[in-house]
Amino acid sequence: MDINLLKKIGLIIEWKGSLWEIKHFEHTRRPGRGGAFVKTKLKNVLTGETISKSFIEADNFKIVELEKVRAKYLYQTGDSFVFMSLENYEEIIVPSRIIEGKEQFLKQGLEVQILYYQDEPASILLPPKVKFKVVQSPEAVRGDTSTTPLKQVVLETGLKINVPIFIKQGDTILVNTQTGEYIERAV
Repeated sequence: MDINLLKKIGLIIEWKGSLWEIKHFEHTRRPGRGGAFVKTKLKNVLTGETISKSFIEADNFKIVELEKVRAKYLYQTGDSFVFMSLENYEEIIVPSRIIEGKEQFLKQGLEVQILYYQDEPASILLPPKVKFKVVQSPEAVRGDTSTTPLKQVVLETGLKINVPIFIKQGDTILVNTQTGEYIERAV
């Protein structure tokens, strides 16, 4: 199988009889030592187990096409997250093990795509960037501009990220949901 297909975060593959979501990848070549390989961090969609695996061209895996349903995040209850389907307005309950690592980007009303495998939620796709309001921000120290200074702020979901010192409490910013990093001040 072509290992270049593995270079996409969020891709779901079937490997050794289980479904795995690619959480991280790194393409590597070893000159003079054979072919290339792709190092990945994989999360088992059904159990939540996370492993590291290096794939070579000889490895067998299959890319799984999942049904996508547009939904809006409503709230968290116990060990589950509740969404509303934008197709039929029914509630969709997604176990927290499927959301794991993405819950910090969920805010009420956020539109996502829920991926289904055999009529069960298998994963969610977040938009690439999301607007958040800054709820806590330390004051910038005057004159602290000799380098590119950053400070840590708290966003409305509790997510803590580093931002430039000119960002203050009450500002709205864009955050990259793949990396969790500040992009820019939102308008």
